[in-house]
Amino acid sequence: MKLSKKLAVIIFSGVFLAVLASSFIFTIFDQLWVRILAPPIIIGITSFVLWKIIANLTVSKIVYFDGMTQKIAAGNLGTKIDVAGKDELSLLGNNINSLVKNLASAYQSMANSLGGEIKKSRELTQSLKQIEREKARLETLLSSINDGVIGVDRSGKIMLFNSAASGLTGFSSPEAIGASYRQVLRFFHEKDNSPAPDFIWEALSGGQIKRNDQLVILPKNNQAIPVSQSIGMITDQFRNVLGGVVVIRNVTNQRQLDHMKDEFVSVASHELRTPMTAIKGLISMIFEGDFGVINPELKDPLKDIATSTERLIELVNDMLDVSRIESGRLKFTISEAPLTVVIEEITSLLASLASEKSVKLQVLYTGHDVIKADLNKVKEILNNLVGNSLKFTDSGSISISAELKGDLMQVSVTDTGLGISPGDQKKLFNKFSQISTTELGRPKGTGLGLYISREFARKMGGDLWISRSELGKGSSFTFTVPRSGTHLAEVLQQQVGNTVNL
Repeated sequence: MKLSKKLAVIIFSGVFLAVLASSFIFTIFDQLWVRILAPPIIIGITSFVLWKIIANLTVSKIVYFDGMTQKIAAGNLGTKIDVAGKDELSLLGNNINSLVKNLASAYQSMANSLGGEIKKSRELTQSLKQIEREKARLETLLSSINDGVIGVDRSGKIMLFNSAASGLTGFSSPEAIGASYRQVLRFFHEKDNSPAPDFIWEALSGGQIKRNDQLVILPKNNQAIPVSQSIGMITDQFRNVLGGVVVIRNVTNQRQLDHMKDEFVSVASHELRTPMTAIKGLISMIFEGDFGVINPELKDPLKDIATSTERLIELVNDMLDVSRIESGRLKFTISEAPLTVVIEEITSLLASLASEKSVKLQVLYTGHDVIKADLNKVKEILNNLVGNSLKFTDSGSISISAELKGDLMQVSVTDTGLGISPGDQKKLFNKFSQISTTELGRPKGTGLGLYISREFARKMGGDLWISRSELGKGSSFTFTVPRSGTHLAEVLQQQVGNTVNL
């Protein structure tokens, strides 16, 4: 029963009993003083009894609740109010127990979460300390690198700038970081001081990364510094460009050493060529009988001397060409001639050698195109390619073909010889590179022919490359030269002129 109903019943019963007792006394006693004193006494006794009953029902529980709630308020969430019954105070006790239980669970969850956050905070603090240590180590490493290292984001804004880069550009790190690389890095061609192509933006835009070592950088003081440069791209997992790292190297000392080397090679080559030419002439005179009859036993040694002398002269001439190419002193004489005339001159010179090896030397080109270039250089390129094919072709054929490709005539020399392995193809155009072969009796060259030929082609606005090669099936080399009357031919004329000696 609810407490309110219990109290109502008790009060009603007390009043009823007080009235009943008063009526009973009035009936039994006639004395006036009894009738006067009896009602107050009965009311007092009834009130006391009612107060004791109500106190037992409510006040004691309220005092108990007060004590228990003070414990709960003090933070003892393990306190449980012990109540029984279904009255309002019992229900209130149960509600307080449920509230305290939920509050304890909430506090426990908060404590667990706070513990987790504290742990994460400690881990984060450790990670930040580790990052700071790595950052300091990286900064120390970058500052110790002699090359300039510049990191740029996708938009070209500088994000990384080491001390070597400051030395090359004249910009401090705080000045450079956040600025566009175009404001800091100013590249020019070393040859004519013309602005160099923007290789950084070309790379960031997904274009082909090109390397050009003939550049200078112009720092704040406008004192040009020769440099070599490269750029590495930073991409995400989907190969989207996020930025790049530009590395710039001061090559002043290297250029000085290269100049000294070129001077030495040039002088040594000139000094060697004179006695070698004299030896060649003397041996020729000996074979022609100018010094009398040759002892038969000396013929073979003299032939070996003549062959070695030819190789030495070829090596000296090639070294001189390399020296002129790398020092910019290569001489060009630009003229025009039908391509067929150039091809026929080379094939007529090498026809006898092809015939000796039973190799068919054929020209597949029958056009009338006119080329504009240094014709002697073109003949040297063609002679080198056909000569290499004859060296490594024992049977079959060597064919020379050509076709027009835009402003360029594309000339190809194709053979059915030994072919070149993929590993050897990668080093074909390196200086002093020799193709390895298990075949015996192959005449050795200087290892400079293809390098020189490609440089000749490039200097004249074309190029040279290996277009096809397969072991046992032969190879095909292709080079290009400008066709007369084209825009490229006019550009070559303006840049090189009729005669250039740099």
